[in-house]
Amino acid sequence: MLAASTGLAVLTMALRAQDTSQAAQVASMSEDIQMLSQEVKQLSLQVETLSQNNAALQKQIISQKDVETMVQNAIAESHGDTRNDITQANSELRKEIVDEVSKQIDALTKDTNRQLAALAKAEQGAPVAAATTTATTGATPALSANTTAPVTFSDDYPRTGIEYVILSGDSLAKIARKHGSTVRDIENANHISNPSGLQVGRTIFLPQKTPAPATPAGNATATATPVAVPPAATN
Repeated sequence: MLAASTGLAVLTMALRAQDTSQAAQVASMSEDIQMLSQEVKQLSLQVETLSQNNAALQKQIISQKDVETMVQNAIAESHGDTRNDITQANSELRKEIVDEVSKQIDALTKDTNRQLAALAKAEQGAPVAAATTTATTGATPALSANTTAPVTFSDDYPRTGIEYVILSGDSLAKIARKHGSTVRDIENANHISNPSGLQVGRTIFLPQKTPAPATPAGNATATATPVAVPPAATN
């Protein structure tokens, strides 16, 4: 009986110890479960925070896309307006250029017509003047190969002077200086409109305010009385 009691006590103690161990395990598991629950809550909070951040980022992305779209539309509209302005400016500039060129062409045409009319009038009047002067004076004119617009000559020059045959290399200034005359008097007396086109071998009249020397030098012929003035000529 004593042995049975002892065994029963041992078994009871073992069972108690086992219950205590299981209770400790259960308590430990409960703590683990609580810790896991807290961690799950924290994870849930983190997931919720991430979701909120993601939503905010999506809104920002959408907002940025809207801004980019607005900027692109504004740029496209600005480019369109700029192209229209450039096209309009080019059209206006072309019109102004065409108008200005047309005005210049019209003015040039009118000026050309006036010059042609004056040239035709000069060509018609020059032979008559030459013929009239030749008939009056009987002198040989110094003619030029080119006919230009009418030039007015003065009769205010000395009626005395000498006749002179033009040589190669002569100029009116040189002739006037050598024989005591002036370029203007020689031009008026001989109706020379082109001093640079003197014809070698032609005889012209050199007006002089003082009597010519008794023995002239070179190819000049002295006259004591007024020499007939040559007819109108263009030279």
